[in-house]
This record gives sequence, C-alpha cells and structure tokens, in this order.
Amino acid sequence: METQHEMTAENRSDLTFEMAMQRLEETVRRLESADLPLDQAIAAYQEAMYLVKYCREQLDRAELEIAKLVEQPDGVRVERFGEGA
Repeated sequence: METQHEMTAENRSDLTFEMAMQRLEETVRRLESADLPLDQAIAAYQEAMYLVKYCREQLDRAELEIAKLVEQPDGVRVERFGEGA
C-alpha cells in the first residue's frame, strides 16, 4: 500500500543528502508517534532503512573525496580524510 509519504523510484533519483536526512527525520517522527497502522509503520520503517543506507553511502563517498595534499620530501601525496597527524 503506497502512502503519500512513501518514496517512489522517481523521487529517489532526485534525492540529495540533505533531502534524505530531512525525510529520515520526518519518517522517524511518524514512527515515534505510534499513530500509524501496522502496514504504514512497516512501510515507514522500510523507507527509513533505505534512507539510512543512502545517507551512509553518501557520507562514505564524501569521505573518500575529501583529500588533502601533503607536501613530502619526495613530492606530494594524497592523504585521505582522517589519516595522519
């Protein structure tokens, strides 16, 4: 059963990290309200799990892209975010 809150394939393709986080917060609030019928609660939970996975993937991708150039005696190397001192 699709509700107005469920994500469709179309709106998933336009999803940004910020939109996903906002949507996840809204979905969690709906789940915490305990006013949802069981089938809608299950659908909301599934959506929340998709959004958590999507956000985690986006954060992992961003972490890999964040690199700093570190000067070394033998040249320059790329140091991934969170590495080194």
